[in-house]
Amino acid sequence: WVRYSKDWEREIRRFRKLSVWVPKKNGKSPIAAGNGLYLLIYDGERGQKVFSSARDGKQAGIMHTHAKLMVRASPELAAACKNNESTGRISHLETNSFYDILTGDNIKSQEGLNGSIIIDETHVVDARLAKVIEYAGASRSEPMQWEFSTAGDDPEGDGRQQYDYGKGVESGSIIDDSFLFVCYEAPQNVTDAEIENNPEIWKLANPSWGRTIKEGEFRDSLNRARKSLSDWITFKRYRLNIWATSTNPWLPMDRWYACQKEFTEEDLLGRECWAGIDLSKTQDMS
Repeated sequence: WVRYSKDWEREIRRFRKLSVWVPKKNGKSPIAAGNGLYLLIYDGERGQKVFSSARDGKQAGIMHTHAKLMVRASPELAAACKNNESTGRISHLETNSFYDILTGDNIKSQEGLNGSIIIDETHVVDARLAKVIEYAGASRSEPMQWEFSTAGDDPEGDGRQQYDYGKGVESGSIIDDSFLFVCYEAPQNVTDAEIENNPEIWKLANPSWGRTIKEGEFRDSLNRARKSLSDWITFKRYRLNIWATSTNPWLPMDRWYACQKEFTEEDLLGRECWAGIDLSKTQDMS
């Protein structure tokens, strides 16, 4: 978890970025807020700057409200910190540090950040904001960038890129010892029949099963989602962390996967070759 740094001449944290993917109702926002408070108070760095970040102020405020309530509910935290109810800033007076809100509403004003950032719902964060905060904390010894999210429905978005990068680190195809990827999900190619009839898949995707997530409520949610294909896709995304390929799908992905066929290079030798090329642009009706 730590390693010696020649630059800082001491041990520092191994991980600089943590990417956590987990379905709804598993406590992402409180966990994120708790980690933000740890970085603010117990990291031991003077002048620490921590930010709750999201696509907009409303989403960032959900996570940040958890942090403020934790300070208010804990005598130890309340004695060490000060909540500014008008701005939302949490200050740690002893180290002259603060925990604030950072949003993508006004990206141009977010330049020059120097601290740790907790991002909520990465799958909808604007790629421009992601680039602005990428190097936040570069001059610090142990900056952290945490991202918490469920699966999304934009296969080209920055969130999907982060997810794919994490899967690459997890599989070993990408070597990045400073990146920790934690993902609770059903298999992305699971069939609808397997989802409906196998509770073990439900548990696989939900680490808070039996605590914040009860089986009866989950079954009710599943049954309600059966009424339409779009509701079913939404259920799989929010409750099982399965990525959607479209907001208005016409073909269930398990049927698409059922059409695949394994083949080798030798199977293609001697056969005619055809190429399909899409030359359209985004506004081209062709």
